[in-house]
Amino acid sequence: MTSVRARILIPVLMLLLLGDLTISLLALRDSHHEIEEVYDAQLAQSARLLQGVLRQRAAGEQDLDKLYQAFDQAMSRVGTSGVAHPYETRLTFQVWRTSGELLVRSAEAPLLSAPPATEGSHDLVENGHEWCGFLLADPQQGFLIWVGERDDVRQDLIQRIVSHTLWP
Repeated sequence: MTSVRARILIPVLMLLLLGDLTISLLALRDSHHEIEEVYDAQLAQSARLLQGVLRQRAAGEQDLDKLYQAFDQAMSRVGTSGVAHPYETRLTFQVWRTSGELLVRSAEAPLLSAPPATEGSHDLVENGHEWCGFLLADPQQGFLIWVGERDDVRQDLIQRIVSHTLWP
């Protein structure tokens, strides 16, 4: 014969555990989604920053080559200096004319035969890797600017952030 206390305590503890598990899973899912949104916003912001730099350059194709070299060198140094951040990512970029002619691309960027068809955020698969990217059109200069990052690197960072959030 079990006591009244045991018959009440065991179901209450089971409900508390179930509630905690449900809340943790919902928090995990929502945190993952919100962090993805932050990374998407970072891609958009990076594309707009590149757009601003491109607008400031002097006219001429040689300037694009110098700009490409400067950006590519800066992006390839991510994580190599002592001031790197653990959540720093390797962004890649490509710039096309609106006609589809590729002007510049960073060395690690996926080899796209043409820019994505629609502006904004999108996912694509190239050479066995999934990429998250953002395409920004600049009709004033006649450019299409794509900034992206590999999805596996992004997901690893998201998992690390979520893990630190739920289990400090």
